Amino acid sequence: MAELLINLRNAPADEIDDLIELLDSHQIDYYQTSGGSFGLSLPGLWVNDADQFQRARSLIDQYQHERQQRIRAQFQQAKDSNQHDTVWARLKRIPNRMITFSIMIFIVIIASIKPFMDMF
Repeated sequence: MAELLINLRNAPADEIDDLIELLDSHQIDYYQTSGGSFGLSLPGLWVNDADQFQRARSLIDQYQHERQQRIRAQFQQAKDSNQHDTVWARLKRIPNRMITFSIMIFIVIIASIKPFMDMF
């Protein structure tokens, strides 16, 4: 019976490509499922063989640990050089989108509170 090796929901495309390359380079037989047309299915990488599952799981755990260290180092480097993305930096870069989202959030909050305010 197939076992879910890793859930790919919300996984970045570069990480999925790296995982597929990792499994291919170690000659692990797997198959990939997608989220389907409406995103209701489970996107993931699956392995049929239990022995290969254990080996693949350890390879993926090692890869994810290395990726986590690399991403954290990149973020810290960007933060140290003041090139990380903040709310104010986004507001300067894409002001129309930020203002539109803020107005939409305000409208949703008002629409949510209004029925309770009408009770008094």
